[in-house]
Amino acid sequence: MKSKTILALAMALCMSVSVAGCGSSDSSSGSSDSSSGSSDSSSGGSGSNTAASAGQKGSGLPSDITDNLYDQRARFGSEVLGVPVSVGDLEDAGWVCKSPDNTVSGKKGYDIDFEKDSQLITAHVYNNAEEGSGAIKVGSDEGKSSLTVTYISMLSVLNDDGTVKSGKIALPKGIETGATIEQVKAAYGEPAKTKETYAPGGGNRDGFVYTYQESGKKSYVELIFKGDGSGSKIAKESTVKLQGVKICHSLSD
Repeated sequence: MKSKTILALAMALCMSVSVAGCGSSDSSSGSSDSSSGSSDSSSGGSGSNTAASAGQKGSGLPSDITDNLYDQRARFGSEVLGVPVSVGDLEDAGWVCKSPDNTVSGKKGYDIDFEKDSQLITAHVYNNAEEGSGAIKVGSDEGKSSLTVTYISMLSVLNDDGTVKSGKIALPKGIETGATIEQVKAAYGEPAKTKETYAPGGGNRDGFVYTYQESGKKSYVELIFKGDGSGSKIAKESTVKLQGVKICHSLSD
């Protein structure tokens, strides 16, 4: 139970530097607030009907990652995750909803936690039904086919010595939890955007977020690097290690 609490807090910190929806990779805009009921317009949009078909029930989760970071796939522990994916396919793969508030209104998206084998992910669940239509509950028969996951955030849990306790992340080109920024740049090049993160309570800089995004696209991948920002220590790009990933597919791409 203690490890799950730590993981939940870590995921909350991870999400605090993430973007609202997938329409922009500007991390300064904050994360989507699942309690606000705000519309995720970037996940819908003019191209949503065509793109949403990629996340229809029955498409399933990918069997493996590829060599292309922009395919929005990642291995998390023994599980391969990718977006977009229907909530039904996520549940059929054994992921269980852990959020008490798990109903989604038409043309809105909410952040909802799922767990499998003590591993926690946060999924942005989008309802492509018409605005004003009745809310759909995650876990219901209707939800399995009508709700689409447009982004997934995952964070490795580390031991005190920095080794992976659970949720090891693997990405294209051999990048895994613990990779350095230098290794990531060698694999993927320079990021489109970078952002510094700080320890809670006004603490020191404890990490960086690198956003990789193809030109002209709204979909993106965020890589979360963490270091030691405790006491008088300040995390540096040369010392931080990869600990989290957010894969996001915009339905308007």
